[in-house]
Amino acid sequence: MLALAGCGKRGGGSAVKSPVPKETPPEREVLTGPGSLLRKEEPISLWIIPINDYLNWPLVKAYEVHYQESDLTYQEVPTNDGKTQKNYGGTMETVTGTLYKDDQPIATFTADRAEGHTSSSQLDLNGHVRVVSLPPAPKPGKQPDGPTTLTCDHLQWLRTAKVVKAQGGVKVVGDRGTVGPMDELWSTDDLKTQATPDLFPTP
Repeated sequence: MLALAGCGKRGGGSAVKSPVPKETPPEREVLTGPGSLLRKEEPISLWIIPINDYLNWPLVKAYEVHYQESDLTYQEVPTNDGKTQKNYGGTMETVTGTLYKDDQPIATFTADRAEGHTSSSQLDLNGHVRVVSLPPAPKPGKQPDGPTTLTCDHLQWLRTAKVVKAQGGVKVVGDRGTVGPMDELWSTDDLKTQATPDLFPTP
């Protein structure tokens, strides 16, 4: 399994007294068979975290992809504090996986291909995309929500914006009925609310 950490900058790095241009480390292409990729990032709601706790705040799960084949690039980039930042990214074939929010799974997915990189919170899914929501446990006395299923040709999952952008034969099936097929539809990351791009609420 490859564990990917987000690239956000945290405080504590020492200042560079005499900046010297450094050569960009070369990217290495890595072709693999079956495997998995787990990306972790900083929590979205960092503004609620006390500043003294920020540096030690644990990374949370963003997404996990299981693939049959992959064509990834790997790069080790030195940072100002003397450590090494490992960057991964590329294309993964015949994928299944899980999307997370606040370190909790909110949906599963399958697709022909996935593209992701440590430099971006975005995950792209292409070809026979199917995303199924994982509703949270209901409150006492409430009926549980059933899962919502979204299918399309291409999907962009924008974790930071909490938005899913679907294109090509988009169809949504859930407790409230069926929407589509449509050329393009945007949704909240929990698949509870959908709208066309011009009517979708701004995050």
